[in-house]
Amino acid sequence: MTTTTTRTLTSKQIDSVGSLLKDDRQPMGARFRALFTLKNVAGKAAIDHICEALVKDESALLKHECAYCLGQMQDSHAIATLETVLANTSEHPMVRHEAGEALGAIGTDQCLNILLVNFFCFYFSL
Repeated sequence: MTTTTTRTLTSKQIDSVGSLLKDDRQPMGARFRALFTLKNVAGKAAIDHICEALVKDESALLKHECAYCLGQMQDSHAIATLETVLANTSEHPMVRHEAGEALGAIGTDQCLNILLVNFFCFYFSL
């Protein structure tokens, strides 16, 4: 039989992991481990670090994974950032797509409205 232990991080530790996630001088593997650590810790502070990386980082791959993690977390605290990313037509399509998926995973009425508005803006711009 296997057991799982849950470990709670202090706010200082969360900030340290968040700093690692956002440090583009670090190897991508270390940054991904930081991202998934924050995903598992959850909470507003962890989400804030992931959201900052999603908006500010240069790596489309990392940003895609940030959006993916936010969708997995299903926390409404991420909605505003995901909406911003989805609406940013300068953003890489893979990242925008994952932001839309994350909004769908969160699944509130607010998320549905955001998705509908973005769909109609895209559809009528064709």
